[in-house]
Amino acid sequence: MGLFDRLRNDDGPRVAFFGIDGVPYSLIEDNPETFPNLYDMGTKGSAGAIDSIVPPESSACWPSLTTGKNPGETGVYGFQDRENGSYDTYVPMGRDVQAQRVWDRVQEANRSATVMNVPVTFPPQRDIQRMVSGFLSPGVEEASYPDDLREYLNGIDYRIDVNARLGHEEDKSEFVEDAHATIDGRYEAFSHYVEQDDWDLLFGVFMTTDRVNHFLFEDYERNGEYKEEFLEFYSKVDDYLGQLREQLADDVTMVVASDHGFTTLDHEVHCNAWLEEEGWLSYEGEEHEELGDIAAETEAYSLIPGRFYLNLENREPRGSVPEAEYDEKRDELKADLENWRAGL
Repeated sequence: MGLFDRLRNDDGPRVAFFGIDGVPYSLIEDNPETFPNLYDMGTKGSAGAIDSIVPPESSACWPSLTTGKNPGETGVYGFQDRENGSYDTYVPMGRDVQAQRVWDRVQEANRSATVMNVPVTFPPQRDIQRMVSGFLSPGVEEASYPDDLREYLNGIDYRIDVNARLGHEEDKSEFVEDAHATIDGRYEAFSHYVEQDDWDLLFGVFMTTDRVNHFLFEDYERNGEYKEEFLEFYSKVDDYLGQLREQLADDVTMVVASDHGFTTLDHEVHCNAWLEEEGWLSYEGEEHEELGDIAAETEAYSLIPGRFYLNLENREPRGSVPEAEYDEKRDELKADLENWRAGL
């Protein structure tokens, strides 16, 4: 039975959903000694790998996971999207999500939702019981509602996110310490509101897992310097999930899920550079820094991660591809991409 179906039942069930951002199922499957609690949950309940969306990145994934809709319906395609009728870009926030969230359905049914640290939810909604927004929020003061939630979070030194700048240092010990401090505060907050027990849906996300993966996953996969620290961090994540499970009342269904997986990055592909080499994209001058610098003869451009757009007449300001040729040009670009062999 799915999350949405579980909440629709008439016998008053409740759901506690805990997200572990960017965690591949293989990580849990391959390390049972690190994840005894998740293993036990899977044995007594159900567990398995799920497919993410396209594109599989957090800013697009969480709106999809919390609505049951794909990016074509949520309107969020990545960390950066293009303004309609313009070459201007913006960073999608909560108000840009065009589909109804699961907690909105809960509130409409005259039930209560507590939402904590879900990416792409800033600014916090004022029409649900309580919310602290997650990733991309400026800070607890602006990201939490109502006042008593804000006061509580400030009192425990709650952090919206880990200090990712520390992960770029060669010595990652400070980053590891910061990741632990961040997840400690996250657990303390989740545990507090689990105990308060005044919700029908509690939806909380551990975002720090994704951050740790970005900087330490290669060490895990290739037996690097910080492999032990990586697994110690995840052992704590598993322990916290086990403690939260023990705290939940018998009428609560617990769900743990990730929005996408992870792997080591070996190569970066710059799609616009390829489009320029192949004659699909050109710029108005020698120096170019933004999408608006593309020339009128451009036929296609790309936005991260690997999203391709035709420069369509009557849609883009300097659209060069006639609407009547859209299908033909799209198929041509698709064929070029399928035949692309990077010199790696």
